[in-house]
Amino acid sequence: MDGRTIYTPLFSGVYWDVQDTLLEDIERIEVIRGPATAVWGGNAMNGVINIITKAARDTQGGLLTASVGTEVERQVALRYGDKIGEDFFYRLYGKYKKYDSSVDMTDTNDSFDENDLNQVGLRVDWQLSEKNNLEFHGDLYKGQVEQRQPVAMLVPTIGISDVERENQVSGFNLLGKWTHTVSDTANWSLQAYYDRAKRQDTSTVDTKVDTLDIDFKHQFTMADRHHIIWGTGYRRVLDDLRGKYTVSYTPERRLTHRYNAFFQDEIILLPNKFSVIIGSQFEHNDFTGFEMQPNIRLKWNVDETSLAWASVSKGLGVADRSNEDVRVNIRAAPPTPGFGPLPILVAFVGSDSKQPEKVIAYEMGYRTFFGKRNLFDISLFYNDYSRLRTNESGADFVETSPVPHVVLPIVGGFEKEGESYGIEIAAEWFVNEQLTLKGHYSYYELDLEPPKGTTATMPELAEGLSPQHQASLSTLYQLTDDITVDTWLRYVDELPNNDVNSYIDMDIKLTWQPVHNVELSLVGQNLLEGARHEYGDDLVSNAPTQVERGVYVKALLKF
Repeated sequence: MDGRTIYTPLFSGVYWDVQDTLLEDIERIEVIRGPATAVWGGNAMNGVINIITKAARDTQGGLLTASVGTEVERQVALRYGDKIGEDFFYRLYGKYKKYDSSVDMTDTNDSFDENDLNQVGLRVDWQLSEKNNLEFHGDLYKGQVEQRQPVAMLVPTIGISDVERENQVSGFNLLGKWTHTVSDTANWSLQAYYDRAKRQDTSTVDTKVDTLDIDFKHQFTMADRHHIIWGTGYRRVLDDLRGKYTVSYTPERRLTHRYNAFFQDEIILLPNKFSVIIGSQFEHNDFTGFEMQPNIRLKWNVDETSLAWASVSKGLGVADRSNEDVRVNIRAAPPTPGFGPLPILVAFVGSDSKQPEKVIAYEMGYRTFFGKRNLFDISLFYNDYSRLRTNESGADFVETSPVPHVVLPIVGGFEKEGESYGIEIAAEWFVNEQLTLKGHYSYYELDLEPPKGTTATMPELAEGLSPQHQASLSTLYQLTDDITVDTWLRYVDELPNNDVNSYIDMDIKLTWQPVHNVELSLVGQNLLEGARHEYGDDLVSNAPTQVERGVYVKALLKF
């Protein structure tokens, strides 16, 4: 988001419950398909989501929004932007949101996953001179996230017990960026940010993660045929992970460093016709050492409105703290024949790996614009995976606390191989001044090979965790000068290994703008089903919940 990674180094994912900003302040959201590691580095092996907010000069004046509803219980945000002189622009915002709990699999009980969050922030854009610009971003948040999780218990009884907990979350970030324009075809930027994220969990682990990141980028044109961008960076992460009975880390505190450099050159073979892009990321991290991630891409401008492309790239998934240093107690069972008179505790145990996950990706596509703003896009991909993470049975051992028991470890490994392939099709049809249609279809197939000579879990489990078919159709309809109706109809295929059925659902948004600065909206989400199970983890799981039908109203005022 605005050059700051929100990808946590703890488990290779995102804490989306604390990532927020005003929707009205977002300029665009870029979705980079396929491996993007040549520029973005390790763990961008399947793609990147890049969120970019508007400049402060584009959010001048005041904005107040408020909404109430069934799932989005209440949400209010206030933003004000102004300028000092002719070249110094700023905006301030504050936001509060509260989301209702979903329901459990019985359709009757509260699933205890309500959350609320308070957040404030600032952005400054200062045009120092014709060629120099400074940006400053800062956010501060604090809130509470409820969670229900099955916990393996040895005392007072043996088995699984659902524990309800209220996680206290807080954090802040500060980012500064200096951009210098050298010429119409050259510029460089220097960016640094500091991020602190804290989560206090009553039953699993208290976490505090401090991240310092420095990044330099330079782009220029050479000999009219080379569009070059290169950069270098450093990231320092200090974490403090105070585990409880369910989840623990060894060591609890760890300092890691990441050094990287990248280079990319777009070579114009035939002006306005053919070009080739070559580049690579060079990275050193404390988990797998030095890594190189190259990419080559061909572009063919078929005509003024059509583009064909093809690429081959290498992507890496680098290990993290939850791969190497974690232990998670998954389930407990009474004494079992073959393991003696002691109760059994099944636990996931991380393991060191000096090799990252690896993919070699082959992609090709075609995009064309026709008529008045009409678009057709098709892409095909084939991914060859190796060293994928596995879960293997380890040697059992005895522990004495809290009571004597036998531990059956599931050890993380990196020995699985496989392939995935598929197709994505997207189209936009500008029917007339009032109606626009957008459609999408994707097909995805994953085939995994079990590691030879190991006790890894069956690969078919992972193969059934992604939908094979997905399709959607959205409409944007200007009913009258002041009323619009937007719809989103979608189909998602089944997840057989999570006992998730395929489904069809729809969202509808009705917007009325009675005067220029006022907008009222009525939104219905997941309208075709009352409640639906959409996903479940395959190893370490929270208590399963369902996505519910939701309705909310929203008011927006500009001043």
